[in-house]
Amino acid sequence: MKCFKSSAWLALLVSAVLGSACRAPAAAAPDSARAMVDAAIGEPRCSQDAQCHTVAIGHRACGGPEAYAPWSTLTANEAQVQRAADSYSAERKAAQQRSGEVSICIMVTDPGARCDAATYRCVLNPATAVRPQGPKAQ
Repeated sequence: MKCFKSSAWLALLVSAVLGSACRAPAAAAPDSARAMVDAAIGEPRCSQDAQCHTVAIGHRACGGPEAYAPWSTLTANEAQVQRAADSYSAERKAAQQRSGEVSICIMVTDPGARCDAATYRCVLNPATAVRPQGPKAQ
């Protein structure tokens, strides 16, 4: 039984090592840069849609932002949110350039934000599907 436990433990260890070796290298900026964005945004509380906005965050290796985050004029300062987002994006871009990271070249569009009436929090609008235009079937 001891041999079985040791073999199972060894197999688990080898599996973990091989699994981590096969993963793509992480090119993310330090968690502190993203934490600064989250801290600047705070809890995006709202009472109306006009208080809700979005900020582009991160950087794709092909260019443009990785995502958008909702924030509220009721609970955050626009200049602070933008500075934190710009800092995070610059760190992501620098990390990608150092590592040679590549990404898919699909533009992430700003979905806009709205005030969710159930939670009184700013949320991103649902993504709209973009369908390729082609000849219509007759």
